[in-house]
Amino acid sequence: MEILNEYLSSREFVSNKNDKISEIENDMSNFLHTKYFSFFDSGASAIHSALIACNVTYGDEVIVPSWTFAAPAFQVLRVGAIPIFADIKPDTYNIDENNVIKLLNKFKKVKAIIAVHMQGYPCNLKKIRKIADDYNIKLIEDCAQAFGAKIDDKYVGTYGDVGCFSFMPVKQLASCGELGGICTNNVDLFNNANSVKTYAQKIIEGDYNFYYNSFTYGYNYKPSALNCIFLKYQLEHFNTTISKIKNNANKLTDFLINKTDFLVPPIIEKGYEHVYHLYRISCNTSDLNIKNTGKFRKLIMNILKEEGLTTRLYQTHPVYKQPIFQQVFSQDKSKLYPWLFNEEYIDLYRQNYSDINHDNTLAVIDNTFAIGDTSSAPFYLTNPDIVDLYIEGFKKIINNLDQVIDYCNNEKIYTSPYNEIVGLSDTKGIFI
Repeated sequence: MEILNEYLSSREFVSNKNDKISEIENDMSNFLHTKYFSFFDSGASAIHSALIACNVTYGDEVIVPSWTFAAPAFQVLRVGAIPIFADIKPDTYNIDENNVIKLLNKFKKVKAIIAVHMQGYPCNLKKIRKIADDYNIKLIEDCAQAFGAKIDDKYVGTYGDVGCFSFMPVKQLASCGELGGICTNNVDLFNNANSVKTYAQKIIEGDYNFYYNSFTYGYNYKPSALNCIFLKYQLEHFNTTISKIKNNANKLTDFLINKTDFLVPPIIEKGYEHVYHLYRISCNTSDLNIKNTGKFRKLIMNILKEEGLTTRLYQTHPVYKQPIFQQVFSQDKSKLYPWLFNEEYIDLYRQNYSDINHDNTLAVIDNTFAIGDTSSAPFYLTNPDIVDLYIEGFKKIINNLDQVIDYCNNEKIYTSPYNEIVGLSDTKGIFI
């Protein structure tokens, strides 16, 4: 209430030239140890503006992970560019840097890589940064799930040319509504991205005059002052909150490592810091007499559900299988999309948008699950009592493992969540 009263009393409702927003942006820069930070109205807007600032345009290609929320690939489409999907690593669930190199040697119009830090765990940013430099392309970090994650005590978002963030209500650093942001050490990228969010009007770091001249096509991506003010309070308590989450996650990890080898907790590499937007567990049945790991995973989730413990799959199919990305191969709709600019590469795109090059993505979809229910992240890990309940649930599975295996192998019907995609229709016709 104090925050709300302060906001209402100030009557500074407009985000243009709002001193309070500028103050909080400075707080964010100081926290991340980066030169520049700017709020946007959402994480998607931040990525869209970053792509434009990096001069990604019609017919360009942008490498994105095949398993993530669809927003990064959607923003690539919005600038008229073409998403190229890289497979992920089976242990970190992040983009596979070796697969990125293969794609760069195959696709010759790549302008940028979007590295998404999935579930709160950093990508291999040192290698990806070197790859981007070697191929003279931009690196955009999508830190929507990973604010506060680090590699060697350096925050994600600060390795790339631009770091993009989401602060909507179910993120580690959460506002009271939709809010996003970018950080960068490059003043030109900063100015260009800021220009995009204000109808492409002239925005210059350090120049507080307001110009009503639009130099290109822009948008209204300005943030809510209230959301920024609310975030300031959250930032002041962030380290305390994230410490609770990490401690509880470590408790669960210690249990799984010491008590079972068929439920594999999130990996933590040397120098890496996880912030656990989701706590994802992989089912390893290599030492069990299990006919189908996906069926085993589903049974584990059902057992926990009977104990009152929620779990979720999150993304149940690769991004490239979203109907919008498959429509490129439909003759009546392909002209609506930017693949039109590179028609000579249509066979390469068709191959990239198929399952044959994404084995790890398909395995993760079938063999892993996350604890907590939809929209519960990351709050389920702030309460140690909830973690204890999950541990008790896992103990019951361990103590009755033979019965679980027998039931799993006798259960004949199993359908991968990937194969359960429901066809949708819109007002313009039927999706493929």
